[in-house]
Amino acid sequence: MDNSPWAQLYENRSRLPAEEAAAIASFVFAKVHPPTLARCKVDVVDSNWYRIGGLTFAAGYHPKHVTMAPWQRYYIRITVGTDLHYPYTWEYRKRAGSSVFTGWDEEFCYLLAHETCHAMQFDKAAGFGRTRHYEVEAEKYAQSVLRSYREQGIKNLLPIYLPPMAAIKEVRNVS
Repeated sequence: MDNSPWAQLYENRSRLPAEEAAAIASFVFAKVHPPTLARCKVDVVDSNWYRIGGLTFAAGYHPKHVTMAPWQRYYIRITVGTDLHYPYTWEYRKRAGSSVFTGWDEEFCYLLAHETCHAMQFDKAAGFGRTRHYEVEAEKYAQSVLRSYREQGIKNLLPIYLPPMAAIKEVRNVS
């Protein structure tokens, strides 16, 4: 059983290496407003989508199969796709600028920061309005977290290896 401070907040059920993904999540979570973070539930799961993606739901709008504790107000779902090739350039809108990811760790860091920013936005606004302004703000926040991640050299401390999806499916079928 995981006794880390993130145990009730964060669960990785994806093919991302658990230790590395947890270290990146801890880095991102350290930048989030603590009362907002305490009200989040984060799941990282595999999907058949193309890349790594994410969604943030307010309580009551989250998928029915997700169980949330009474104090949790936001559900963040990060999905890990099947075709992760790098370098990869992402651009939401010209106003937000573009980001170039050199590995899954940078894309994961970016997406998790982007989605936690939405939780902070919802907390601040006390509502659930999605506007382009919210997206641009979340993109810029994620870019700043990614810059910080790169500057602190955390990537150099982690053995960043992501097994291919075919190998993961093979292991799951044997179990």
